[in-house]
Amino acid sequence: MKQNASGLATICILSTMVLVTVSSCVSLYLGQEDLLRDEFMDDIVIRHSTNGSTEKFIDEIIYNTVNDTEISIENQHQYKALKGTLLRQEGKFVAPQKHINFYDKLEVDYVDAYFISLEEFNRISQKEEVVQEDQVLLLTGGNYDDVLTISTGDKSYQVAKQITDTVFTNGKVRQADKEVFIVMKDLSILRPGTSEYVMKPEAKLNSYRILNIDGSNEDCYEFSMQLENSVRALFKQEQSQDIMFDSIYIKRFLGYSMFGGLLFLGVFFTILFLCATVIMLLLRMNILLDMSIRRQDRRMEIYPKLCICICRYIGLCILSPMYRRRSDRAGVSRRVGYIQSRSICTRRYLGSVL
Repeated sequence: MKQNASGLATICILSTMVLVTVSSCVSLYLGQEDLLRDEFMDDIVIRHSTNGSTEKFIDEIIYNTVNDTEISIENQHQYKALKGTLLRQEGKFVAPQKHINFYDKLEVDYVDAYFISLEEFNRISQKEEVVQEDQVLLLTGGNYDDVLTISTGDKSYQVAKQITDTVFTNGKVRQADKEVFIVMKDLSILRPGTSEYVMKPEAKLNSYRILNIDGSNEDCYEFSMQLENSVRALFKQEQSQDIMFDSIYIKRFLGYSMFGGLLFLGVFFTILFLCATVIMLLLRMNILLDMSIRRQDRRMEIYPKLCICICRYIGLCILSPMYRRRSDRAGVSRRVGYIQSRSICTRRYLGSVL
């Protein structure tokens, strides 16, 4: 019984490993687009320090790279912003109480906040919005209707208007539901009184360039690689490392390389576990077959003995009347002899007494 139990437990463990391996690897491979969608709003994002000459060179690099490849630019825009972190709490955005890392954003309702000047917003959106120094415009693609106040530390600002349909929030990949864009009258009023947990004191005004391109995945990947190499070479020549280049096509290629390798390993381990499970099943079947054969042989040994016992029982049943008559006769003769002996003993006793 213990041997059977251990064999069945091994089979259950191996079959469970097959299911876990298949489900994990397939979900990682097929869920890659969801991971990219959470990370990217647009195809390409270039963040760099604000420098007029550098920005002109980047424009030339983009133009030349487009001509060298078979892609077209769907749309692009550029804005200058200060990036910070805010905590959504009881109908307002407040300053965090500690430095926030990536894992904190997964557990608590933290959002990335991009502070933009009113002049920059009106220039890009081609609007003529007006706000006071203690007011802001909230640009978002998520559900932040309950947010009426934004506090960056010692200062608080009232949300004058919430705007959802803007070039800042309408990304090609998704809406800006995890980011907010805060438009202020002047960014110079943001620094004093702002908590270091919202924005580091040494934080600089950066230029964000958004590109959305059209073409095959291979061409878009080649364009992204050429553009990244050219931009990084430019900043290396300028002796500046303040550059960040993100492309959904590069991340997709790297993701398929990594998750494709995991998928291959998953298939390999699935085949391995499946073969082990089949081998264990065959071994258990052979063991059970041997046990059944032994039981069959044992039955063949028992059947003749059982037949002999049955025949003897039938013979006893047939001869039982004869044995009964003999026993009755023997019993009568024994009783008569016993009575005679008792009578003789009695007479002798009485004769001696009398």
